[in-house]
Amino acid sequence: MNKSIKLFICFFATLVCITIAYPTSYYIPNVPYHRQETQYNCGDASLQMVLEYYGRKIDQLEIDDVARTSNKVGTSSYDIIRTPRFSVMSASQGTDEKEHEVKHGFKGHPLGLLSVGYSSANLWLDELKSLVANDIPVIVLMAYLPTDLGGHFRVIVGYDDEQEIIYSNDPWDRDGQPRLFNMSYTEFTQLWNYTEPQSPRGTPFFGSIMFPLTMESSSQQLSGTNQTKITASFSYDNPFPIDNINATLPTGLSALTSLILPNGAILAQNLPDQQSSYVTPTSQLTQGSSNSFSWIIECENTCGGYSYQVETEIVITDSVPLTYFRNSYSFPTYTYMDIVGNTITSSI
Repeated sequence: MNKSIKLFICFFATLVCITIAYPTSYYIPNVPYHRQETQYNCGDASLQMVLEYYGRKIDQLEIDDVARTSNKVGTSSYDIIRTPRFSVMSASQGTDEKEHEVKHGFKGHPLGLLSVGYSSANLWLDELKSLVANDIPVIVLMAYLPTDLGGHFRVIVGYDDEQEIIYSNDPWDRDGQPRLFNMSYTEFTQLWNYTEPQSPRGTPFFGSIMFPLTMESSSQQLSGTNQTKITASFSYDNPFPIDNINATLPTGLSALTSLILPNGAILAQNLPDQQSSYVTPTSQLTQGSSNSFSWIIECENTCGGYSYQVETEIVITDSVPLTYFRNSYSFPTYTYMDIVGNTITSSI
């Protein structure tokens, strides 16, 4: 468990080499399990598990509506990527669960998460394991079984190099199929080598991840005063280990970072030009960019012991393509705007 191996991957097109280090075995703790409520809701249940892992308990039928899941063909891989970003800014496009229509974000969760998806003609098992080793569950699209080649979503939660086993949460939970479904590396590779039918994706080995916006904050009391300096930053980071245009973050249009103070703390009155919120333009929202901010606050005597919050909201835009499926059913293209972000709480 404590041994590590290093994988050296060279991208010959750019002559850049990166090193991915991960333990020889790992299992992500505390990924919740959810059973798919219908025969075609494996994508929704997989999303539900990972969303709840990130602290968002959401009804599966709400997810069904946002993910445009169809009782004819299930869920498109493009909607698996789109759904975690769903926010107060947009309305769902689903038609099968109109009585559960979600118009302004998932209930209790106005901001979306960041997400990316990737598929390739080449197997990327080592990169998948590196994500898992960093506590990032991966939703994969694969064939259900060697004897049943229909598409099925599972959540990858662990691996073991010595036993050559992949651990997954399987939402099916019927016909004796275990909830924790283990596959040998050979079987997993065979099942994962599945291409979404009549989809513009056109390649197998699909996987998708979601994750919160990276934020940090710290504070420093100013000596001899009742004032404290607060600094905060957010990074538009993408933890996906393959640098590929098909696994990039959505376009960020603008961001708003706000300081939320408790009762008894105010912005320093000797700095009248201070603002409680800062706007970050699209030019500073490229993938991998980081933006920092600072405030001076004051309290009656000292700010020590107070807690404060910093929230960043990023307006993003993206689209899903027209995806053809069997049974004369297709997922139409549409463009959307959403707000993704995070709120952190810190103490002085």
